[in-house]
Amino acid sequence: MSYIDSLPNLLLCTPIALAISAHCCAEFTVSTGNGASWLQSNPAHETIDFTEYPHNTPIREQYSNLGVHFTDTDGNWIISNAPDTYLQDGCGINGNQFLEITFDRPMVAFATYFPGFEYFTFFSGEQQLFATGAMGGGGTNRFVGFTTDVPFDRVLLHGLPPNIFGVIFQVFLDDVYFSSVPGPGGAAMAILAGALARPRRRRDSSS
Repeated sequence: MSYIDSLPNLLLCTPIALAISAHCCAEFTVSTGNGASWLQSNPAHETIDFTEYPHNTPIREQYSNLGVHFTDTDGNWIISNAPDTYLQDGCGINGNQFLEITFDRPMVAFATYFPGFEYFTFFSGEQQLFATGAMGGGGTNRFVGFTTDVPFDRVLLHGLPPNIFGVIFQVFLDDVYFSSVPGPGGAAMAILAGALARPRRRRDSSS
């Protein structure tokens, strides 16, 4: 049984705003369903597959060599014993109620496989650029990919709101893919981002 199979059946009755296969909004293009196609069209992406660390390892700065930081404060840890939940390679991350990923470089693409439902919000500094409704659905191995002409440096994810019994729906991610601003433009954007950057702090994702 997968982790997501243990969620109450009430989850399947929760009203959600489903995304269509591909749509454009606020200069973000959102693609769902065919992960292989998205990855093929974004060949310069980097990947985090969470296979390097043992089960239950807390994750914060382990991927800082890639310029990636897990900056929420409610805890993230490796799940490596749920192959029916993480179908790509049997490993993934449990982000509790929130999962926040902060990048050192400005990014133009982000994608992930995940079970269940997730909400995604993109930021540049403190400015919110784009937010989705509930993405995914019942079951596992859901895929969503984002591309944009407006670089972002932070992605905040959360699950469905607590149900009438107060049950909190957690964030689960399988592999994560991301692409930074390419070429000379990327260097210029990085300089600009550095000039405007605030000191990075760990934030309370519940606020």
